[in-house]
Amino acid sequence: AVVSTQSTGSNTWSFGEFKIWLNSCENFQIINNLSKYYLMSQAVEMFAKYDHDKTGSLDIKELAEVLTDIGCGDGDVELARQALDTDGNKLISFPEFLAWLNWF
Repeated sequence: AVVSTQSTGSNTWSFGEFKIWLNSCENFQIINNLSKYYLMSQAVEMFAKYDHDKTGSLDIKELAEVLTDIGCGDGDVELARQALDTDGNKLISFPEFLAWLNWF
């Protein structure tokens, strides 16, 4: 989870809030490597492409679309969800998606 400095009292950001922050280019002195910034922006864009209902997580149908687009068969969807869903809520959050990409 990302630590929030919001006045709402929440200590985490939703995916939508993170995307707004990422697009604002605010505080990017903490990401001093442009290739890491590029990869993060690509990950955000990719996640948003499949998060059709804009919930900040991928359900089984959205995950199936990801897997189809990368050439995996239908039989792999439930196995992939089980492997990626580290918190057991049957959804793939952005941090779980990012861990799966293994770009960092």
